Amino acid sequence: MNRILSDYLAICSSFREDGLSKSERKQRHAMFSEWEKRDYCNELITIGEIQDFWTKHSKICWNNQFINKVICPQIAIDLENGGF
Repeated sequence: MNRILSDYLAICSSFREDGLSKSERKQRHAMFSEWEKRDYCNELITIGEIQDFWTKHSKICWNNQFINKVICPQIAIDLENGGF
């Protein structure tokens, strides 16, 4: 699995799926913020990899940080290359 996705999954797996306390939500947000700032040296992730990841881990937290860091850049690349 791509490192950017495995790091995201590790953060999500560190917390239960629901019912987080305010301090847990703050801690998780801080971890996601650090993840978002981390430079992954432009590791390429395909739309298919994102879709597989999303399907396999459908119950984890999907937030704007994930969408902005992983999904939007890949969609932009796909559009530039004449994709959908």
